[in-house]
Amino acid sequence: EYPRFVTRYLQLPSLNPAIHQLAQKITTGLTNNYDKVAVLERYLMREYAYSLEGGHDPNDPLSDFLFNRKEGHCEYFSTAFVILARSLGIAARPAGGFYGGVYNEVGNFVAIRQADAHSWAEVYFPSEGWVTFDPTPPSAVIVAGTEGLLATMGRYLDSMELLWYKWVVRWDLERQLEFLKSIGRKIPGIDGLFSLSRHKRHKVLREMFKS
Repeated sequence: EYPRFVTRYLQLPSLNPAIHQLAQKITTGLTNNYDKVAVLERYLMREYAYSLEGGHDPNDPLSDFLFNRKEGHCEYFSTAFVILARSLGIAARPAGGFYGGVYNEVGNFVAIRQADAHSWAEVYFPSEGWVTFDPTPPSAVIVAGTEGLLATMGRYLDSMELLWYKWVVRWDLERQLEFLKSIGRKIPGIDGLFSLSRHKRHKVLREMFKS
């Protein structure tokens, strides 16, 4: 049995009865929840195609995805998986975030782009907690090229853009103070200024500049 806080992840909207029938058909003969969601995941990956075209029936986009067009982006796959699982009494929820990213050795950071946005699903098992399942076909995961002159130039441009944003666009008072503090830690006697009151700090600075 599920803990009380998990029961919210069993809720269902008004559904086309064919969706529940499809879930039962896919999982025929299976007796435990893990096997059921694993076969749901494989079914969606195998029988449906990834597409960014959209255009699904606005009145019932899920049914249109499952029974008519049989193609869609990752949110269609994760939503279909969650609804199919819940129709079988299995607690599931959609999850979203970013998949992958490209390491930029020039600026020493990982670039996460809008194209890396992704949606998957999680299923609750009382003995394990939330477990990730991703029914979107692997071919939908597009990895940007990392070799060649254009890719190298792109990494330099990305690094310059990040520096501009960090030190110009976001050059607020807090960052200015942190920058001055970092200098103060390297110059004996300066760091102690930041522990003084504003009035005393200004007085000390004026005396320093006079000398």
